[in-house]
Amino acid sequence: MPAQILDLHAEFRCLTSGLLAPGDYRLADALANLGLEGDGVEGLARLLRAIQERLDMPRALLRGRYLVVWMAEGGGTPGG
Repeated sequence: MPAQILDLHAEFRCLTSGLLAPGDYRLADALANLGLEGDGVEGLARLLRAIQERLDMPRALLRGRYLVVWMAEGGGTPGG
């Protein structure tokens, strides 16, 4: 298991909570909202570069740890 996990889906939702129409935002939606394009690892890298200055990294990494616990307890994969 990685020492640190950053869930960009959760972080994008935290940053845009109440600012966008309700929905479950895919990577393509998050990128489009920021005027970017991409998919897969390249898209994730672009999203991270676009939002990293606005992240509260200690809290973001804590949320990532809870994601691991949720998955370990049989939660599956988020959005899956």
